[in-house]
Amino acid sequence: MISPFGASYAFTRAYTVQAGDPDPLLNTATVTTSPVGFPNVISDSDEASTNLFQPSITIDKTGDTLSKVGDVVNYTITVTNTSSTTGRTSSVPWWTRCSGSTRPSIWRLAMS
Repeated sequence: MISPFGASYAFTRAYTVQAGDPDPLLNTATVTTSPVGFPNVISDSDEASTNLFQPSITIDKTGDTLSKVGDVVNYTITVTNTSSTTGRTSSVPWWTRCSGSTRPSIWRLAMS
């Protein structure tokens, strides 16, 4: 392609993030040309960096350490959003099932 002085061309390409891609995801574009009638080779490159959101949570459960028939056993469950801060959202929806009795409880909570 022959480009007049001052002209620019934009190209769009897509990439699908893969499991195991580095964070941040780096991408480099390079252009190389040899002007007609000149012996020199001209090149330039530019890099774009994209931060990848890494969702994760931690859970800590504590409860009464001693009980007997007829007692109510109390549990404290703490779920912490340990996701990366570089993302579209800072919320990680989660659910957990608390078992250990004949009537398990189910919770659903969106953390922020």
